[in-house]
Amino acid sequence: MRTTSLWKYERSLPNALMRAREALMNPFRSLLRIHGLTEQEWRVIRSVSENGASDASTISERCFISMPGLSRTLVSLERKGLVRRKRDLEDQRRANIALTKKGAHSFELISPAILAVNATIAARMPSEKLDSLYKLLVELEQSVSDTTPV
Repeated sequence: MRTTSLWKYERSLPNALMRAREALMNPFRSLLRIHGLTEQEWRVIRSVSENGASDASTISERCFISMPGLSRTLVSLERKGLVRRKRDLEDQRRANIALTKKGAHSFELISPAILAVNATIAARMPSEKLDSLYKLLVELEQSVSDTTPV
């Protein structure tokens, strides 16, 4: 059995990243819950708002939501009247997902509060540390995306 510090559960990089993510997401989840949204629903709304109508595959990739999970999320958003699916004119098998007026209004309503939470989090760390963290996370992502399991 390996005894290096990287092998110990409390030093596991995936676990450390998950703990950081959960700590980071808690204030966002609370805010979104007030508006009756999940974090996945918000990611879809934000993606479609920022990038325009898109097909499910593109949204899945941008939002890091599996296709089955995205399908459930889209059903929920449609029921809430926040998105609509429209058949692609060139490829009838595909549908483009767009925000409804209500969905666009929700994005405009919630965004300032999201930005305020971001500002509060950013204020707790010096900007150079946050910049370093972003760079390190990109480097980590690039280095592990080339890794194949043994």
